[in-house]
Amino acid sequence: MIDLVGKKILIVEGSLLSAQELSLMLKEAGARVYTTSNAISAFNLIERVGFDGAMIDYALHNEAFELCEELRSINTPYICCNAPHRLQGTEARSSDARAAVERLSRVMSERAQPSMDASILANFVKGRTGKGGGFGEPPHGF
Repeated sequence: MIDLVGKKILIVEGSLLSAQELSLMLKEAGARVYTTSNAISAFNLIERVGFDGAMIDYALHNEAFELCEELRSINTPYICCNAPHRLQGTEARSSDARAAVERLSRVMSERAQPSMDASILANFVKGRTGKGGGFGEPPHGF
């Protein structure tokens, strides 16, 4: 089960019909979902709301790149994906939507965890003595 309780998620999808499946999956995971179909509305929402994550439709082309640039500049995790197409069968749409939501959840949780590089560096600075500020040998593979 994906847990996004209380997280504010933005979906920017060229066709709001296609965004329904993503929105449903996100809401089932406990997220508060905001949906828009164009970059101008998305930029306004980003400025006003402050999101925990976002899903951007590849089909928005240049607008998608601009949105990703903006989200990156404010440290908001996002994924680019193709929303489930309305002509797909129900099972295929659900499967695609679930995979996209799982991917966003993973990206968001990885962002919340300290990176492996940061922990390696902290251990290096801490050194072998266990006291801060030492310069012990770097761990294997550093």
